[in-house]
Amino acid sequence: MRFATISPEQLYLALSEDAVLLLGAGASLKSGIPLSGDIVERAAKWSYCRSKGCYPDDPTVRRSDWLPWLEQQPWYKVGQSTADNYSATIENLLQPKENRRDFFLHILKPNVPPSYGYEYLVELLAKKVIKTVLTSNFDEVLPDLCRTRSNLHHIEVIKTSADYIKLSTSPRYPQLIYLHGSVEHYTDKNLIDEIQRLDEKLVTRLVPILRDHPLIVVGYRGAEPSIMHHLLIEQAEAADYFPRGIFWCARSQSIASGLHPMVRQLADTIGNNLQVVQITGFDELFADFQQFYEVRQPSVSFALTSLNSAESAFSALTFDMKHLKILVSDLDWFRVQEQIVTYCQNLQINVPSPVTREWLIQQMCKYDLAVQQDEEIQPTIAGYLLFATNPDNQIAGAVVRLQIDGEESVRVIRGNLWYQQELITDILEEINRPFRLKGTISETVRPYPVIALKELLVNALVHRQYEDSRTVTIHIGANFIRITNPGGLVAEIAKLVEERGRPIQEEIERSGRGIKGYRNPVIADLFYGSGAMDKQGSGLADVQEEVNKSGGKVVFGPVEDNSAFEVILYCRPEAVDIKTGTAVPLVSTERYIANLIEIVSTPPYIWHASTSARRVKEIWERTGAKSLPPFVLYDERLYSISDLANPNNPLSTQIDHGDLEQLSLEEFATGSDGERRFVHLLNECLYRHLQACDLEVDKKRKRAYFARPESGGSREITYQARVRQATRTVTKPIISKTTQRLRYWEHEAVYFSVERYGDVWAIQLVPSYVFTVDGRRKLVDSAKVTALVTRRASHDYNAQVQNHIFFWAWVLGRSQDSFTLNAGCEHSFQLRGSLPFCETHDVLPMNDEPEEDDALKAASLEEVEDELYELIEAERLFEEATGAASENGETLQEENDVITY
Repeated sequence: MRFATISPEQLYLALSEDAVLLLGAGASLKSGIPLSGDIVERAAKWSYCRSKGCYPDDPTVRRSDWLPWLEQQPWYKVGQSTADNYSATIENLLQPKENRRDFFLHILKPNVPPSYGYEYLVELLAKKVIKTVLTSNFDEVLPDLCRTRSNLHHIEVIKTSADYIKLSTSPRYPQLIYLHGSVEHYTDKNLIDEIQRLDEKLVTRLVPILRDHPLIVVGYRGAEPSIMHHLLIEQAEAADYFPRGIFWCARSQSIASGLHPMVRQLADTIGNNLQVVQITGFDELFADFQQFYEVRQPSVSFALTSLNSAESAFSALTFDMKHLKILVSDLDWFRVQEQIVTYCQNLQINVPSPVTREWLIQQMCKYDLAVQQDEEIQPTIAGYLLFATNPDNQIAGAVVRLQIDGEESVRVIRGNLWYQQELITDILEEINRPFRLKGTISETVRPYPVIALKELLVNALVHRQYEDSRTVTIHIGANFIRITNPGGLVAEIAKLVEERGRPIQEEIERSGRGIKGYRNPVIADLFYGSGAMDKQGSGLADVQEEVNKSGGKVVFGPVEDNSAFEVILYCRPEAVDIKTGTAVPLVSTERYIANLIEIVSTPPYIWHASTSARRVKEIWERTGAKSLPPFVLYDERLYSISDLANPNNPLSTQIDHGDLEQLSLEEFATGSDGERRFVHLLNECLYRHLQACDLEVDKKRKRAYFARPESGGSREITYQARVRQATRTVTKPIISKTTQRLRYWEHEAVYFSVERYGDVWAIQLVPSYVFTVDGRRKLVDSAKVTALVTRRASHDYNAQVQNHIFFWAWVLGRSQDSFTLNAGCEHSFQLRGSLPFCETHDVLPMNDEPEEDDALKAASLEEVEDELYELIEAERLFEEATGAASENGETLQEENDVITY
């Protein structure tokens, strides 16, 4: 339904008419008082801890521990929000009644200073701008703050029925009315059957106040029948339908969703006497009130206390909860958003749209990934390990050393834990290739169980001791993989093993799942929320089970006096000799790599202005620059991601500065030509990045390739392949075997295109080949080239094509977790460094591809090469005879040529 709305200025006028204030839980949120949904979560953790015999504030108990337990309760409604499960949770979990009182006393006494909105509210109470405050909360934030203000001499606090006599429509002193009582005078107003009605005596006394004064509602959802029905809807007639108005303040997200059904019912009852006001938040609203009254009454002075954060009083903080003295702005915010959003979605936490930096920081602080220190937000060690570009800059051992038998050097894998997991998973996938097991019925199997490799890798990254400067080491041998990580068994598991007198592996074989402990609970919680691990104590049990199925062997346990943990996983015996019989069919996990590089962030805005230039070539000629920031021309306007107002920008000389404007990327990409313009500008950025990678760029065909070296001969590139360093020849001369003359040059190439998949943009990479006459820009142009490319590529099977794609992804991103297109200006597009993939779980037969006939392949290629060489020779002789350039040849267009899109 559509609500009647007013502007904030009109709300200020309502406030000046002796308005009554109704505060909900949202008003106290920044003062450390949880919302109803948060109270449900804390109550669940409180009860879970009590059921497990541990301290309710134990920081090692995470959401991923208590949420599955909560959802198993028969009264909990999984499909509803935690806030809607509030009353049922309190009634069913906090038993007996005294436990409820203890719980609320515990959570409603936070060691957090009041937010600045409360500071302003107290000043308004002291000046008697506001005289009556109703609250649905239990907390003591407002009265406690009032007691610290010498200019507020007295406030009537009404908590019990004995206090009702103090209520007045025109109070001498400000009055604060607890609608549900206070925490010290606890009554079960949270229970399902007892939140339907308020105290009748209280309602009777409140009706005249609400009839004669405007009511401003802030921070309240409107979900309680006792207030919405009993106090407002049922009393509407007695209160003359609230002629002074009810002003419902809400954030834009709440208004867009239509507000709570009981708010809509109230609007149906009193009509336009209910006005909706869009606000940013409680603190911001009262800051605006302060500004309004300073203008109207300059004598009003609001003195704010300093806002200092406090560390948790719980002394046993784990290492990953301690903070680092660096700023969160140094983190990889692409990773932060991706993983926080995934975590929230998997654990049923509401994700706003759009996702803002402020919301991400709030979630990081909430889940111990960051803390506020000295008015700055700083990451915890967990947050830094998960989201820094190179955590080993601060935490020396936060890398993985990978040793492969037969390789001379040890590879050091850096990056945040997500990147390390993805990269090592990719390497193990390459090592763990499926093979054909021949027997009565042939089948496809793998040397190592995929699930076992996944669990062991995650265990090493999540459960290692990060305060130890030693690194995780992975040693890959001919028939085994050894993983060693610093930190042995955590105290609770070591104690259990000692009490039972059996090694940890034997204990897991006997007891199965359920043996668990967390050295790094925050990291474990995020990995669980991302779907990368389980928290039921099933990791090593799954490893043992999967290895037993495959016929392999695994040995694990603490080593070096429990200062480290080591796992040795042996491959199935058939992996050494695939002709040694049959095996039980294996349900395998197949990974499919997409040839896409995802665009994960865009420039904040586009600069644009009118220009007298009508062609791209004119801009280049007028500036005389050898290089320009990316730009496009549309409708006599120049668009660029570079700052056109900067006088050092050569493009700034080509525009009308009086017409200079900014557009968001969303605005730029909308309209009939919006997507075309976006792709055009992104391509311009991509061209410059490819050129910065020392590639020749064929803009017309959207492809790039390596040119021959200045010294002539082949060109080789050494790069980090999936498992080991590799060298590939990217440009080579094709020499005639009979005449020893140069026939042409063959270049490894990649076609690129900008593609959209729903809301995601990506660069698609298609490996191919280019053939030139000079090894640089003069292309061989003939129908025979198509045939040669087709035959050349036909011998690249899946594995080779996949290697090509990994190579070109490396060329663009140099194995970084994410990288920015080198566009030569401050802002550009950020891309994911790794290729997306999906996994399927199925029994997949090995492809029965015919074995490659090298002789036939060579003959096939040579036949086309001979024909192509004859054509090139004919063209060369024609040029020598006529002195004219061959019409069959084509040279790549220069930088300032016009390209059609």
